[in-house]
Amino acid sequence: ENFIATGGTGNAVSIISPNEPYSVVHVIKDTGFVGSLDWRTNSNILAIGSRSNKAMVVQIRSSDDGKLVESEITFQVEFPNWVNRVAFNPSGDLLAVGNATGVLNVYSVDDSSTGTPKITDEKSVRLDDAILAMDWSSDGRWLYAGGEDFHLSVFETESWTTVNKQDRSRWVQCIASSASGSHVALGGISSEVSILDVRQNWETVMGIELKGLVPLSASWHPNDQAL
Repeated sequence: ENFIATGGTGNAVSIISPNEPYSVVHVIKDTGFVGSLDWRTNSNILAIGSRSNKAMVVQIRSSDDGKLVESEITFQVEFPNWVNRVAFNPSGDLLAVGNATGVLNVYSVDDSSTGTPKITDEKSVRLDDAILAMDWSSDGRWLYAGGEDFHLSVFETESWTTVNKQDRSRWVQCIASSASGSHVALGGISSEVSILDVRQNWETVMGIELKGLVPLSASWHPNDQAL
């Protein structure tokens, strides 16, 4: 069964039924101020990033009739500062966690016979300042990260080397890789969303002016028909 997850300042994550009347069917408590949520592809496994300086992976289970919903914390790790972003890669076998110290941790997520994934350290890389935004390319080849370091960093996910580092004039607060993987949208602080062409070494090919409004989030249409 698919669920909707919401979280914020309330020290909890609400799990909501995807069917009308969209009722809250379960509450995950003691999460802290939730800054980021991400579902693992084709699963009821949820990653939570918190300003209580922790990241959690929670498995949601429901009875056959859907009337009983429960959760189990299957992984939790503490950090010295806020966890601003969590993101599973498209295939669901890696989890990226970015925090306010500028450290980007990547964990391997392996399915087990028990149905509970085994999560282990994969790689840790450091940016120059707090991470505010991350996104994976649709094929999982690239991981994009940025924040208060005034850069967009591009990591190649086989070797975990930095293959590109784009200077920005402001903080990077949102990053969105297109469904085709050919373009990346990013913005923050200024009132412009920049479009980068991956095929041209992530060169900026377009700027979309928002007339004074600051972009804090961006998402492509599943067929790249809109942003």
